[in-house]
Formats: sequence, C-alpha cells, structure tokens
Amino acid sequence: MIQVSGVEKDFLHGEEQTQVLRGVDLKIKAGEFVAIMGPSGSGKSTLLHLLGGLDVSNDGEIDVNQHNLNRMTEKERTIFRRENVGFVFQNYQLLPTLTVEENIAFPFYAAGKLTEKNKEIIQDFIHVVGLTEFSGKRANLLSGGQQQRVAIARAMVNQPAVLLADEPTGNLDRERAEEVLTFF
Repeated sequence: MIQVSGVEKDFLHGEEQTQVLRGVDLKIKAGEFVAIMGPSGSGKSTLLHLLGGLDVSNDGEIDVNQHNLNRMTEKERTIFRRENVGFVFQNYQLLPTLTVEENIAFPFYAAGKLTEKNKEIIQDFIHVVGLTEFSGKRANLLSGGQQQRVAIARAMVNQPAVLLADEPTGNLDRERAEEVLTFF
C-alpha cells in the first residue's frame, strides 16, 4: 500500500537550506494503523504531506496504492489525492463560510459526485461524529473540537484508500478521542 525508500526533503529559507527528512524508509500494508511520533519539528507533517502527494521529495521514491508520486505531474497528483487520500490536517483546513454539511460534502463537490446516495453518506458521517444538531452551522462558528470532527468526517466521507491524519485527536476530550480512534 505505502512504500517509501530513501526519501529526503529539504526546504530553502532565503539562502539557508534545512534538511527535514533524510533517508526515510517505510512500508505500510493495507489495513495497518501506523502512528508516526517524534518531537515538534522532526518532520512528521512533512512526511504526511509527501505521502499524500501535497509536496514532492528531493530524493527517494514514494509509492502509494500502486502510484509512484515522484513520477507524477502536479495535475496527476491532484487527481490521485482526490481519488485515493483523505487528509485530517493539523489546522483542519475547513472552508469557514461553508456549513458542517457543506464542508463534509466538499470531496464529492470537487469530484462532481454529489449524488443522493452520497448525501445519505454525508448525513451518516455527521451523525457518527456527533454533529447532527450543527449540520447547518458555519464552520467558523464551531469550537475547535467540533471543527476537528468535521475535518475527520470530510477526510473519511469518500472512503479513501489511505487516510493521513496529523494530530487527529489533539483538540478532543478523552471520550471523543477514543471514539475517533475507534472510528478510524
């Protein structure tokens, strides 16, 4: 499912180059639940962005769901993400003026696949993350924990082959965090 070999990633800030990842090797099989842990600034988010095709490595190979991300154009990576990857971003990346329902439906809008069946699936996800009574509320009016649950539902609603979550339970109480991890 995910094969990473010799991945390196550098960032250039002005004239200063910072090496974030060096020689990363990783293999994750379908159905595995893997946690990447380390101190702040150690490259966890960078690695997730590479695995999801949001960024490209400077060196090495990344294969996800039988797609070599290093050999894709930006357009191909965009299609790959839409069809294969669900993201739960650390800062949620919700569209603030859209409602809970509209944010969760966004992957279907983007793919042009908002069918009646998918509308039912969206409602099921809203219920599962405990936001039924907030369905019509705009995202910018929600608490941090509620926004996080919207982001989780949005990432999972189209049943992606790969789910990448950057601190998915960071703003949740213990009970809700356990529910989310069980849901994953």
